[in-house]
Amino acid sequence: MSLYDSAFYEEQAADSARSARRVLPPLLAALRPRAVVDVGCGVGTWLGVCRELGVEEILGLDGAYVDKERLVIPAESFRSTDLRSAWRLDRRYDLALCMEVAEHLPLAAADAFVERLTQLADCVLFSAAIPYQGGTGHQNENWPSFWSALFAKRAFELYDLVRPRFWDDGEVAYWYRQNGFVFARRDSAAAKALGAAPGPVVPLSAVHPESYLYAVSRGTVLSRERVAQDIEHLRRVTLGGAASESRSHDLDAFPVLALTRALKKMTKAALRLGGR
Repeated sequence: MSLYDSAFYEEQAADSARSARRVLPPLLAALRPRAVVDVGCGVGTWLGVCRELGVEEILGLDGAYVDKERLVIPAESFRSTDLRSAWRLDRRYDLALCMEVAEHLPLAAADAFVERLTQLADCVLFSAAIPYQGGTGHQNENWPSFWSALFAKRAFELYDLVRPRFWDDGEVAYWYRQNGFVFARRDSAAAKALGAAPGPVVPLSAVHPESYLYAVSRGTVLSRERVAQDIEHLRRVTLGGAASESRSHDLDAFPVLALTRALKKMTKAALRLGGR
């Protein structure tokens, strides 16, 4: 049985459509892409907005569980793909989208997944859930610093174009405002077209107030064992994995002590609220 039922897609599509109509216009105006691919497209909402904005060619990739009757893009523009597998496309695009998808894949798949994204296009609009964000089927909620280092391995620089512009825009779902980044290949035409300096404008790993309030409102009571496990996971992921592959980013991209202290404070507060 799929985790992604009709209610999931209805809610996701509504939030995505509103968000895409705000986030995409300035990016498309800068890049002027003719062809866009969306990895983990769901029913194709972001691609549907791309079509509204004049993109000529679109392709969406997602699992066979997607209800084809709910697609908002032509059926021929959708390709059933197991994103956990070694999938490949035989062409490149002007822009790749990957919005709140990477957290649905196992941690072990993260590096290869980013590799495939960077093979698709010189510019990637990317968003992935942070720790404790919560959601259906999440397996690898991680900080932007984790994903940034994986892109940096492929000479893709981070452009913080979404958060400063839309942080307080209620028409954009808070998870996109919190997690949305543009990654572009260094010295590519796409990077030049963005017209901005690479690097974070605000702290790279930041929690949006709405995300924090949602997490608190869920009333999740965390056991001390769970807290200890998650802190250890944070240390292991940041000190191993992507960091071991790119030593030059260890200190800049992985502020381990600061993140660990922040996580301890957050979880202690959660334990107090839960009466534990």
